Amino acid sequence: MKFYKGNTPPLSIEDLISLENKIDYTFPEDYRNFLIIHNGGQPERQILNVPDCENDIIINIFFGIGKPHADIQFWLNELEDDLKGAFIPIGFDPGANALLMERSDGNFYYWDSARHFPCSSDEENTFWVADSFYDLLEKLR
Repeated sequence: MKFYKGNTPPLSIEDLISLENKIDYTFPEDYRNFLIIHNGGQPERQILNVPDCENDIIINIFFGIGKPHADIQFWLNELEDDLKGAFIPIGFDPGANALLMERSDGNFYYWDSARHFPCSSDEENTFWVADSFYDLLEKLR
């Protein structure tokens, strides 16, 4: 799959390990490989279905490391109070609703923080989308 605006700046394994040490989390292998090869970017295929809401979203950007306006560490710090340490933000839709990686199992979720979906509520606005990063990429259309 192509990614636009990817691999700038190029990512070294040392930079990846440094971030993992800072956030006390080792990314799953498929996501680590994506970061090393692409370091984030805009996917060519951007539409992702959110099964529990029977809605599609657009993935506008995947975050990388050291990327202005799209840095994993920046957005993790920015959203820390809302995410309560359970998730790592890895991307946004055009409305700045986040794509999240769950720390406990490495599954991926869509956080409808603006509650645009009819199925979203104050109690439930985070929805499973994929079991792995590879699975997530395969679901994009």
